[in-house]
Amino acid sequence: MSYGADAQSAAVDLVVLSHAHEDHFDQAAEQQLPRNMPLVAPSHDAQKMQEKGFSALTSRAWNESVSYQAGAGTVTFTAVLAHHSGDASIDPLLGLGNGYWIDVTQGDWKKTLYWTGDTLAAEDVIQAVRARGPLDILMPHLGRVGTPGPLGKISMGADAAVQLARALSPTKVVPIHHSSYVLYLEPIDRLVTQSQGAHYGLDLISEGSRLLYR
Repeated sequence: MSYGADAQSAAVDLVVLSHAHEDHFDQAAEQQLPRNMPLVAPSHDAQKMQEKGFSALTSRAWNESVSYQAGAGTVTFTAVLAHHSGDASIDPLLGLGNGYWIDVTQGDWKKTLYWTGDTLAAEDVIQAVRARGPLDILMPHLGRVGTPGPLGKISMGADAAVQLARALSPTKVVPIHHSSYVLYLEPIDRLVTQSQGAHYGLDLISEGSRLLYR
């Protein structure tokens, strides 16, 4: 995430980080975030964030959870498997990041959200997420970042997002990580085209806008 001027003026309670690459945690975020801001980050990045002075850090590895009270409700974040490359042996080189399965509950009401982080739509990722149960909202990180070099493709494009949505059957898809950084190669229009007639609703959000799901 990037913590810009709009976020500074809002009431931010918690920052959740998939991993500490600059297109997720940039210089502006590092400078502007209060060091006592509650922050959830991958175990892989815990030492790095502590060295930067973040004192309210909660680190989680895959399959570990943390819960927070949100008014009368509860929000639970569970770190899930993420492969930043099609070659799992390259994951440690890129840094082991998290996806997050998010349960939002209040009494009998519940919404589930899967925020993918920079994973590809690998079969073991799909199986790990599917095992968590029905999904309401899928938030895929897109952009189709990558090169012909040894790292290859390191974020999903529209093809993979549609594959993931077909496998997980969400009600809504809210793509992020696709238009705000020079490394993002694929325009979001491609997902719009490929989602025509899909079983899910596609919601696009611009910087500073909000979505409300009931």
